[in-house]
Amino acid sequence: LTPQDLDRFRREQGILAGLRHPGISRFLDVGMDPQGFPFLVMEWIDGQTLDRYSEPLPLPVRVDLIAQVLDAV
Repeated sequence: LTPQDLDRFRREQGILAGLRHPGISRFLDVGMDPQGFPFLVMEWIDGQTLDRYSEPLPLPVRVDLIAQVLDAV
């Protein structure tokens, strides 16, 4: 990893640590693996992917789900 990669990782870590929204999994921890690669630990959300979950739903419901995702982002 370059110094720029590590700097970006640290910036993203700071952003994630500050997020508080019911539509975003919680940031739990950060560390380095034995090979020196940084990692983030985030809350596990059990469920389906949005595209698979929404596939059988009517279009207006899908649009509402996308609006909820955009609100979280």
